[in-house]
Amino acid sequence: MTRYNFSPEDKELLRAKRKAGIIRVGELTQLKDKSWSPIYVDMRDRLTDDHPELLPLVGKAFARKIIEVTGKEIQQVVIGVPDAAHPLAAATVTMAALEGLPISCLVQRKAPKTHGVSEQKERLVIGKPKPDREYNLIDDVITTSASKRESIAVFEREGFKIKRVFVFFDRQQGGGDSLIRDGYEFHAVYKLLEVGAFFLDEGLITPQQYDEVEKFIQAHQVE
Repeated sequence: MTRYNFSPEDKELLRAKRKAGIIRVGELTQLKDKSWSPIYVDMRDRLTDDHPELLPLVGKAFARKIIEVTGKEIQQVVIGVPDAAHPLAAATVTMAALEGLPISCLVQRKAPKTHGVSEQKERLVIGKPKPDREYNLIDDVITTSASKRESIAVFEREGFKIKRVFVFFDRQQGGGDSLIRDGYEFHAVYKLLEVGAFFLDEGLITPQQYDEVEKFIQAHQVE
């Protein structure tokens, strides 16, 4: 079985997410790729609407992971993949500011702005590239990497170089590996099989449920 090395703070957050129904195990849920998964992460309505008290903890975990990977020498910029990750990016920079960490953010629009100052019209990104900063996408979950690639394409068209992709949960179905093969760094705060192993040890899921999750992930790998 997959092992994990979680801090007490990690464990507290994961328990809270399980209790809040943000991580659901044991009921089949359809993913964007039309497959039916026995584990599902809902960091949209369940987090931002039903349990906003957990959002600062998510932001802190993202900020600390980013600095763990990048260090503090270079200003890091995070961009939330629209629309689900916009609140995650805002929480990340807020918690980073409270801890004195060099992280700021940009926003990607889904449609070009048609009003305001001329240099922002017809652009999908608010802001301009700066050579002394590194640009990172963040998102809640990765399965196939399709939505991340769409955002990367938008930023690269507007002159930004995306260096890394950070996700809160890696479903471990190959999306992160595909980004790495294409030259992007990829990092996850948590991996689903490690989370599942922790839940099993905590009695929050059954051995059968863990086996079902493991078999699903192994059987639904993407190129």
